[in-house]
Amino acid sequence: MAAGKDIMTEQREDPAMAAARRWFVLLREPEAMGEAERAAFAAWLAEAPAHAEAWRRVQALWQRFDPAVPALREQAAQAQRQRSMRPSRRDWMKRAAGLAIVAGAGGYLLGNLPLLADHETAIGQRGQFSLPDGSVLELGGDSALSLGFDAGRRQVRLHRGEAFFAVAPDAARPFIVQAAQGSIRALGTSFNVKRNDAAVTVTVAEHLVAVALPGQQPLTLGAGQQLRYDGQAYGALRQVDAAANQAWRQGRLFFQETPLGDVLADLDRYRRGRIVMTDRQLADLPVTGFFHADRADEALNTIAQILRLRLTRLANYLVLVQAA
Repeated sequence: MAAGKDIMTEQREDPAMAAARRWFVLLREPEAMGEAERAAFAAWLAEAPAHAEAWRRVQALWQRFDPAVPALREQAAQAQRQRSMRPSRRDWMKRAAGLAIVAGAGGYLLGNLPLLADHETAIGQRGQFSLPDGSVLELGGDSALSLGFDAGRRQVRLHRGEAFFAVAPDAARPFIVQAAQGSIRALGTSFNVKRNDAAVTVTVAEHLVAVALPGQQPLTLGAGQQLRYDGQAYGALRQVDAAANQAWRQGRLFFQETPLGDVLADLDRYRRGRIVMTDRQLADLPVTGFFHADRADEALNTIAQILRLRLTRLANYLVLVQAA
């Protein structure tokens, strides 16, 4: 994780409040909160009076967010339905321990924060890293992954966010990216993987990749092709502008008939706070356009105007998205 911390120094938020917010966010997978994670939270809370004060402030802030409760509950239920495979305990120890109890309303599943990710970026930040085999990794905002490299394999697990891989040749060790329930195997290539919860989008820049889901035949993608999978189902194979889909590497976000739910998840990684859709029927509305990653709120306003959506901002932290 140390390699990814240098790029976080530009964030000027009070560290205690930032940590409190992260602890406040309950993992989508509550099974991840084992005894070690609970003990870590208790130790952080008792470490300094500023931590306890930050925790009280965050609890008070979220009491104002009751209008979002139905949407949050639905998101939690949907995430639970989509999972049929549980990661190993070792994987969980590489995930975030985030704990959120919304005062008077119970816990809601909003996100995850890997505890021991090998590489990660902060909200609104991007990072480039060299991997042990000479491959090059680029991470988009609020992204995290862990590595499993040894003499016989090169394995990467994408916990959240977006990553671009330029893979170094090594015929003896396949390069495989695990994302949600699928795996992406490089066939001498560079490619992009984006994960929004259980939904994963793979875009090939050069050569080929093979995408596999449990119990299904792998699909091979060529340069300029894109595939989305969700749960245990493949989506349609699309021909896209691979260069435009990598625009995030230069600080731009490109959407081409992208479902609104995915767009909001992307914007969430480039702004502080949360964007919550209170009407799930809006999730499939298509969005097309180029936006500046560092102007996520402007992008959100523009999309709302075009799609006739209503935005409700609460305490400059939570944005509710509804039909106008």
